[in-house]
Amino acid sequence: MPKDVVFSGSVRECLLHYGNNLPGKDGKRSQKARQPMAEFVHVGHYLIFRWLNNEHMPIGENLLRVMVWLYTQNYKVAEWEKLPKLAQQLILILAHKLRSFDQMQGDLRYSSRDSLLSVLRGANMAPAKIRAAHALIARFPINTEATKAEIVELKQTTGSVDHRVIIDS
Repeated sequence: MPKDVVFSGSVRECLLHYGNNLPGKDGKRSQKARQPMAEFVHVGHYLIFRWLNNEHMPIGENLLRVMVWLYTQNYKVAEWEKLPKLAQQLILILAHKLRSFDQMQGDLRYSSRDSLLSVLRGANMAPAKIRAAHALIARFPINTEATKAEIVELKQTTGSVDHRVIIDS
């Protein structure tokens, strides 16, 4: 659970709260205020604006990244809390861009994006997939209890896609 929880609720409720509490006189109407989230989730400002105004909800990979963004902003997101720790660790690897969705799909030998998304939403994994997931997590260690302030450094090793997140404990 994040330290000093700002707000607890569903993704929708947390997005509304986050949007209503953005700094500045223009708050969520300000592109500058939405920029950090847009960059993290890797979507445009207008889509963030629609999510924060409850006009549209994130889906698929975007939903996973939004949950992590909210978590790093000290929100207790109900859907995140219900996920198995293994799924959380895999989502953190994706959200912090340590592996792309396609790379993870290949690493875990899933034939379709929907199969991987299902697992990342908490569906059971076959034993061989669990072993592959643990191997992937060992390559990209990231603490599920980490918050944005605790993510100290992101390093890219030369000649590979191997990135490391160093957590200050």
